[in-house]
Order: sequence, then C-alpha cells, then structure tokens
Amino acid sequence: MASDKIIGMMVDKGSPFTMEQLKDMTDGECWQWVYANRPPKKVGKILPEVCFTGFSPDEKKRMESIAKDNGYNVVKSVTVKLKFLVTGEAPGPSKLTKAKEQGVQIITANDFVASLK
Repeated sequence: MASDKIIGMMVDKGSPFTMEQLKDMTDGECWQWVYANRPPKKVGKILPEVCFTGFSPDEKKRMESIAKDNGYNVVKSVTVKLKFLVTGEAPGPSKLTKAKEQGVQIITANDFVASLK
C-alpha cells in the first residue's frame, strides 16, 4: 500500500489513477509513475530569450504564457542573449532602439506565434 505522502503527491501531479487504485499501489509503483511523467530537467540547457513590448496587460500575459509553453525564457528587458523582441500595438521606443542596436530580431505577435508551428 502506498503511503499517504506519495498518494498526495500523485494527486497533486495529476495522476490518472483513482484513490482506490493509488491505495492498491506500492510506493515503488507510484515513484515509477512520477519519474516517468516528470517534466524534463532544464539543467545546463539555455533557453532562448524573448521579450514582449507594447501589449495590453492581458495580451502580454497570454503571449508570455505561449512563449513559456514553447520553451522560451521570458525577460522584461532587451538583453544580450535576446532572440526576439515581440511587438504589440504600442512598442516601447527604448526597447526598439536597444534591440536594433544589438541586432535582435524584431517581430510581431502573429509572426512569433507562426514561428512556433
């Protein structure tokens, strides 16, 4: 029988098992599922950076979520490692200037989303 601690973790991780199934499993079986279904580690992996400017707060939050879901590190300013500056309807002039000076690719939200497909 699995311990209450591992059962709680399995429920938190969104396991597909019912409580009855979890109680019939051993801790080892539960850990096996956890390790098989954990997200990949990002140790040593450098994520490409993306910055968003000129968006409404809700739209910016949506775009940041899309970027994170697709393996991008979302940053708040133009950095040396920035891959894309994604512009909305009212992009910040200082971010645009700095991105141009650094040779950062400046694209629209539609172009960014299209690049993910």
